[in-house]
Amino acid sequence: DDALAADARAKAEQLIKLADAHDKLAAAQHEAGVAALLAGDVGLGLSYLRAADKLQPARVTSLALAEALRRYGNVSEALAALATRHAEMPEALMSEAALISGRIAADRGDFLAAKRGLSEAAKQFPDHWQLAALSDSVNALLEPPTLRESSLKAPFGLTLMTDLEDAQLKPLIERLGPYLEHIHRWLPGLADELLGSIAIYASPVEYLRAALIVAGDNIDNVAGMYLRHGISSQPTVLACRAFGEDELLRTLVHELWHLALASTGKQLPRWLDEGMAVHLSAGRMQGGVLVYNTLPSEFSVDHKDLTLDQVKFAIGARPHEFYAPRRVHENYLAAWAVVWFHTHSSSLDNIRLMLKGDDAALAEAALKLETGFEAFQAALKEVK
Repeated sequence: DDALAADARAKAEQLIKLADAHDKLAAAQHEAGVAALLAGDVGLGLSYLRAADKLQPARVTSLALAEALRRYGNVSEALAALATRHAEMPEALMSEAALISGRIAADRGDFLAAKRGLSEAAKQFPDHWQLAALSDSVNALLEPPTLRESSLKAPFGLTLMTDLEDAQLKPLIERLGPYLEHIHRWLPGLADELLGSIAIYASPVEYLRAALIVAGDNIDNVAGMYLRHGISSQPTVLACRAFGEDELLRTLVHELWHLALASTGKQLPRWLDEGMAVHLSAGRMQGGVLVYNTLPSEFSVDHKDLTLDQVKFAIGARPHEFYAPRRVHENYLAAWAVVWFHTHSSSLDNIRLMLKGDDAALAEAALKLETGFEAFQAALKEVK
């Protein structure tokens, strides 16, 4: 009764107490797992749902387990959990199974499969608003109904799709020039022209419509995104002009870094990839050159209070841990701070080695932080 009347976080705490007190009761483990998942603690939710599934396999637990695994980033295991009992799924759960299946396909980057599955399910279950919304979203992403191809020369030779006039976007494209030079500097050997598209929306409604299929779990925190398989199943950056031109500039720099890095085939630790994206997007023009001496706009003055434990967690975090709702802001802050520190205290060659995925350089960077955390904190005080 207490749990039913509580908010998501308190509900999870109450149900976890019950599950811990009745660790052989599958229903208690299931309810605790679902509550933790809804409260944003994906890892904890997954552990209780695994326990429930082990104690007493059930179709509804399989669905919840598949969703937890999907959010955890283990897409292959999520698909397996869903497929295990899909043939036995009762009618009452088929719509939810189709929804999770569509989300899994989208997470895998297979938007064509997501489109087929969600479209069929939306017709089969016309009263299921989430199926309808996600089916509409994947269609809007793959074939944007409001966008046209711009005649402007886009960054990296990408195709620029927009519903804005070219005259509105031209100053922005020109402002991007110095940032692109910095991306080339950090990624020597990067091709001058890359495969893919940039989609810039004037309306937040149309932008969020297309973004829903990708960022449905955290759509309120997303100003832009990079997709490995987006428009025409090619690499795509999505962004919206409605948040202001300065924010749009930062968003494009951030997401274009991800696209450029992905085009090289390099696999970097999550903190380094995201830290570089935030660092590059925080540059500002001063005397005709880009300088990096101010705190990125998405953070507050709390960067000076970062602890070593917070930084170590961000550096060691796996993707699902890095983007966990309760810690994602802190992890981005720590990732940016570490990158900023190393770019201001190390040689360019060391940073480039890190960006090549050199294990020794990455280990040295982590050690330098561990042994010189006071120097790290002192350096951060220079940021305005």
